[in-house]
Amino acid sequence: PQLISSPCPWHEGDLALLELIEERKLVPGRDFTMVCCASDMLMLNAAKVLERKGFGIPRDVGIVGFNDSVESRFLSVPGTTVRVPFSELGKVAHKVLMDSLVGTPGSDDIILPAQPVIRYSCGCLQSMAGKLSHSGCFGRAELHSWAIRQFALDQERQNAYLEPLLDALYRGVGNQGIALFPLLSKVLERYFQDEPDTSAFQQTAEAVSALEDLDPSYLESIVRRGRALALETQSRLANKRSYEFIQQAELLNAFKCDLLKAWNRQSLVAIMLQHLPKLGVSQAYLVMNENDTYSRYVGGYRAQVPIGTPDELFPSHRLLPQQIDATCGPGVYLVQPLFIENQALGYVITAIADRNALKHEELRSSISSALKGVLLFEEMAKAKDVAERAEQAELDFFASMGASLKEPVCDFIGRMDMLHELVAEESVHAGRVGHAISSLSHDMRLYLEHTKLLFDQTLAQAGSLELDRVLVAVDPLLTDVANSTGCLLTLPMRLPLVVGDKRRLEQLFSLVIASFPPAYAPVRIHVGFDGTGLHLDFQGSQTASKDAESITIVPFIESLILLHGGTYTRQETSFEMVLPWPKLGEPGGDHAPSTSKVMLVLSGGLEVGSDAHMAAKLCQFELENLSVEQLLQSPADVPEGALLYWDADLADTAQFLAMVKVSRHHALFSIPLLPSEPSSRESRHSCMRLKSFCDHTRGDRSSYGRICGICRSATPCICNRSW
Repeated sequence: PQLISSPCPWHEGDLALLELIEERKLVPGRDFTMVCCASDMLMLNAAKVLERKGFGIPRDVGIVGFNDSVESRFLSVPGTTVRVPFSELGKVAHKVLMDSLVGTPGSDDIILPAQPVIRYSCGCLQSMAGKLSHSGCFGRAELHSWAIRQFALDQERQNAYLEPLLDALYRGVGNQGIALFPLLSKVLERYFQDEPDTSAFQQTAEAVSALEDLDPSYLESIVRRGRALALETQSRLANKRSYEFIQQAELLNAFKCDLLKAWNRQSLVAIMLQHLPKLGVSQAYLVMNENDTYSRYVGGYRAQVPIGTPDELFPSHRLLPQQIDATCGPGVYLVQPLFIENQALGYVITAIADRNALKHEELRSSISSALKGVLLFEEMAKAKDVAERAEQAELDFFASMGASLKEPVCDFIGRMDMLHELVAEESVHAGRVGHAISSLSHDMRLYLEHTKLLFDQTLAQAGSLELDRVLVAVDPLLTDVANSTGCLLTLPMRLPLVVGDKRRLEQLFSLVIASFPPAYAPVRIHVGFDGTGLHLDFQGSQTASKDAESITIVPFIESLILLHGGTYTRQETSFEMVLPWPKLGEPGGDHAPSTSKVMLVLSGGLEVGSDAHMAAKLCQFELENLSVEQLLQSPADVPEGALLYWDADLADTAQFLAMVKVSRHHALFSIPLLPSEPSSRESRHSCMRLKSFCDHTRGDRSSYGRICGICRSATPCICNRSW
């Protein structure tokens, strides 16, 4: 234990050795003659301590490392180490991963042999020629075996390099190796590109000099010219690397400078497209974290051409959207996380053709910083826009409230004075006072409602009006509004659910009816739906005179409709709005027009209900009955533009759980859904048993702590989501 240091970080080999020398009072060369390090980085720093204290390597003490990394070349003498078979490790890891994906069991531990690389720091190679000369006859066969061990050559590299070199060496005795040196030049260039270790070449030269079946003068000439060729090759490669480094630095600096100009996400992708191909990155894709369930594809390119739909949501268990992933093709792709301090932003995927880790880390760091700046700029722009709209809304609010506030308050003051006079008169009848109080109370309530409406309109204009988005049953809302306003309501069937704020939708319907002049009473409400969404048509009475005023739609009505993702059209005597269908995995919004005219009914394999038949008839769609399991098994068979109709009354708990999988499926999560309200007690209990469903969807916790308008659950449930 005295000879083993305490655990330490990879870059603190000096502290580990100082612990042995200074704290434990061990003397190198007396108490120990070899320092064994767990990595070449530890070996490098430990060797510096030894030489700083006057100990010679390997004269006084030897030192060895592990990994055969570049640090082993930085010692005063070449460092002995162990070469890790990284290529084989990568191949085995890939095989194990592929086997696990197809269900093939693998072994618990896989051990690969590691090759020792004997250099001078251990004191074992003072003279390669002397060592070989004492090992018996040393000829072509022995040199062949030694080279295989020394360079860990597989059969492919033996055939490509070793055998041609030995043939040229032995055939060139009569012509001084004319055919040897062109081949040696190519081999040296390839070797020094991947392995800049000169000690291995020096050992090879000594091994060639030790051959006993060739003329010594010929070998001396070959070795001398070979060393000169190696020096020339190293010098040429060093100059090439220096030039490439300068060029790369200039390209990286240009990239970083242009990143300072990125003001939104798409401009960042455009800058990547402009610069990264020059740095050898043929493909790049930028993805942002959205929440635990979905990621957002910002943009990318392939072959210097933009690819994919910007700002596309896709399930987070995939690295890229399905249509992009399917066309990436074979190659080596590097996935690097983008983060600033402890904030995870997303990741960038690049197709790489080199092993320049420093370059790719520099790219990752630069993109992270630029993305952080873009997000800050977006937040600043959003805050500025909100502040400007709030300021304008405040001005509009006080401008509109000025007269409307002063006149009613003056009126209330005058009527209160009148009440005081009535009360002061002893002969006044109590009925007159009660009537005056009742009238004043009614007018004050109307004034308060008017004030609240102005305040909500101000919030909407400032972009601060928040919606409690849930799946809402529109039928009871329309019924209550029609009963309270005296409208005539026509419902074709039990309506599918839509996404919205229940209170705001009821307010919206009331405001639309109130916008009709009294001459158009009673207002008729016709409800229908098609592939785009739920249609609500408000029609004024046909008996109204032609001179009657046209309907007046206040801006707040427009704001409420747009906040719910809807559209509207207005005529002189009618008003129609369309509320879109929700989607399984993302907020409701604009849907592409339905082109397939197919409605897929998810009935769990049971008989299709009457509501589904009626919905298909109203939409003029063809019905196709299937289970959720069938949908998951063959998602590619879903026609483009199809609708999903799901009746919760016919679903059991297993089907609710299957719908969670559908909402996370890359090809199904964006399909418009017509969910039917769960009316039965059992269906509502199924909703309540799936309270955790909210945690697997968009990550929006705005509904926590509220009561579901459908199943009355006080905790998040399956119907309390915007699918």
